[in-house]
Amino acid sequence: MQEFKEGSLFFEIMQREVWNKAQEDTIALQAFYNNHKAKYMWQKSADAIMVYAPNEAIAKSLQASLAKAPDNWRQILAGNSNGAVADSGRMELRQLPGKIGGNVKAGMVTQPVVNSADSSYAFAYVIKVYSQPAQRTYAEARSLVMADYQTEVEKNWVESLKKKYGITIREKALELVLSTSNRYPG
Repeated sequence: MQEFKEGSLFFEIMQREVWNKAQEDTIALQAFYNNHKAKYMWQKSADAIMVYAPNEAIAKSLQASLAKAPDNWRQILAGNSNGAVADSGRMELRQLPGKIGGNVKAGMVTQPVVNSADSSYAFAYVIKVYSQPAQRTYAEARSLVMADYQTEVEKNWVESLKKKYGITIREKALELVLSTSNRYPG
């Protein structure tokens, strides 16, 4: 019960001191992005439609339909009540499913690839290729910025706690604990 109580307290303090600050302080997030812009670059990337299907047969059927009429991808997926879903957006080439190598071209459909975690399949239809690195906008990088900003807020908070509450190590007690733990492995 004590561990549960302390875990709940830890979660609450992290929520208050780190996570909420990083989510709610949009001015600080924007400033963090501006100060670290070089970190938020697109590498070689593509605008693509990512399709996720529950099995290989559905993935191959959707792949063929999408190759014939890529502009109708929303209708193709809406017309199939088979559990397949799709989304479009820009992603780095390394994030595209399948073995694409360096020959990525607009209009290409990648081969469906199985997800070993749930046996579903994924493939992509490439709309446009960006062969050169480019700066991500704040909107494109927002989730990355938020994660990095949370890390920085937490690091600063821990440093302030260390300054406020000094740490003293009692060497004899530490040696006793270490020598005892060596006798009882596991």
